[in-house]
Amino acid sequence: MACVGLVNGRRTVASLLSDEDWKEVVKLSKGRQVLMPDTKLPAQAKTLRWDGGITRYFSHFPGESPEGYTSTESPEHIAMKVAIYKALVDLGIRAELEDGVDDWRADILVGDSAFAPRLAIEVQISPQSAQRTYERTEQRNHSGVPTLWIFGSIGLTGRLSEDLARRNPIFVAETPQDAADIASAVCRGQAFYDDLLSYQQTPARPVALLVNCACGDRWLYPFGSVLLLNRISGETAPMFISCFRTSKVGKGLLPTARIRAVEKYFDLGMSSVKASADKYGVGFGQPSEVWHRYGRFGNSKSGIRVWERSYSCPACASTPEPLTRGLPKGVALLRCPVPVATTVDARSVLSITPSWRMSRKDGWVESPMCERRWKDEFIYPLRSAISQS
Repeated sequence: MACVGLVNGRRTVASLLSDEDWKEVVKLSKGRQVLMPDTKLPAQAKTLRWDGGITRYFSHFPGESPEGYTSTESPEHIAMKVAIYKALVDLGIRAELEDGVDDWRADILVGDSAFAPRLAIEVQISPQSAQRTYERTEQRNHSGVPTLWIFGSIGLTGRLSEDLARRNPIFVAETPQDAADIASAVCRGQAFYDDLLSYQQTPARPVALLVNCACGDRWLYPFGSVLLLNRISGETAPMFISCFRTSKVGKGLLPTARIRAVEKYFDLGMSSVKASADKYGVGFGQPSEVWHRYGRFGNSKSGIRVWERSYSCPACASTPEPLTRGLPKGVALLRCPVPVATTVDARSVLSITPSWRMSRKDGWVESPMCERRWKDEFIYPLRSAISQS
């Protein structure tokens, strides 16, 4: 199946013809006057009706395709190729369907655009291994042409190296319009590779308890930090990082690696507490070694491994007695008065990965949180987690 045929020696895109012009092409093809562009053999002009609409295409006559020739494409594949081609042509970007350089052919070959002097666009709906993707991309790179890969939801199987991904845009599209929007963004220079470096400086707000120790020292007992990821990108939401208890970190690691991973997680939440203590001239709790036990955590009803760390007075090393049995009801957790205490490198706790994106989602600054919302979203869930054992 091919989108393009040679009609009177001219490359002709089947889907762009009017109904009357297509009827004439069909007549010519029956007289074997239409050729396949790549093999120069006679081509049939055919129409396929499917649940996505009507697809017009060209193919070899039965039994006449060269040995080893494969050009079987789904109508979904053709629809994506044609949508991309139409979108680029409408933007005034030079593009050819099913064209290539040297010994390879791309679904769409783009001339000069904001992304590169030339660009191969490949639509891959059926599964393709990462190794095959690498080989096909390198083939084009040898010709000095990068590749834009547009996969379907199950197209890519495996992970590609970051070096390859940085130089060759890789996206997933669900519909022909998605594919057209992606190709347009890349060729217009709007798409970019997000390496997540912006999250190195993530604003963080501390959550801590102000302790008036019996020794006369005042210090902050750390509970965690709220990472304001939304201020970096509008696609992300604030998240809470605990300083003292977790059950989700270190799974699947060897014992020593587990301890290091949990300590790193706790320290991430601790950094904003330290900054707030420095700013207001009070001490901050000194951490104990990390230990674990089996118990309930959050909404879990069954016993699971829970990692914990406690904190003691920096002056006398005592640990507040009520905190060893959970947070007492009469004691309030403080939202430390500084709106944003510090910035932290939040990349280790992100659920997103470095990849190509169509556009940047500007961050936003949340409105001041009223006391009731603060308690509902952070304090009450935290109090529940502390009290369970």
